Amino acid sequence: SKEADIEYALSLNLKRLRVLSKRCDLSEFFDDSGDNNELEALCSAVTDGLARRLKMRKVTTGENEKSGSKIWRSGDSRVHKIVADGVSEGLMFLLSIIAWKLYAIQEQEGLVVDDNEDLLEESPGGDDDEEVQDHIVLRLRNRLIALTELCFEQFLPDVVSDEDEETSSPYTEEQIVFADAVQISAGQVASDLRTLFPKELANA
Repeated sequence: SKEADIEYALSLNLKRLRVLSKRCDLSEFFDDSGDNNELEALCSAVTDGLARRLKMRKVTTGENEKSGSKIWRSGDSRVHKIVADGVSEGLMFLLSIIAWKLYAIQEQEGLVVDDNEDLLEESPGGDDDEEVQDHIVLRLRNRLIALTELCFEQFLPDVVSDEDEETSSPYTEEQIVFADAVQISAGQVASDLRTLFPKELANA
């Protein structure tokens, strides 16, 4: 279907971006002069697009049982698996961009040391506890955290029946596969985020 082709093209391009971002720092190919940071704009567009797809596929139960179910009843059923693949590629791409940006700051501040250097040596400035309120790394990190939260919100709770008789699952196979896939991807990215930001996410 046309929708499946569009989502596949998006997933494929996100995969290309993810592979490129693993090999080199993509910020070298984008203009970040002035207030117009092209790489941040690209990351924002990716985040917004993936967030919209996740919100559209959120399955609700109870009083709002029919909410968000229209997209599951129409179109090509293969689309949802393709979207899940795109979410996975997008999460890894965003994580890679953040890692490169964080590494650049660590080098700039002299925090990247060789094996023979003393890791416990205090920095001359003594500004370790100074908090930065606004920075591209923080903005990208917060967007990625919000995106992983949307993935975890795809969790499908068990529906308990008052009757003893065994009841069939209210969820379709496509919904279960989609929910599992995006949550697994989000879990992997969240784990890496804790490694990159151990202090901020110590209690996450």
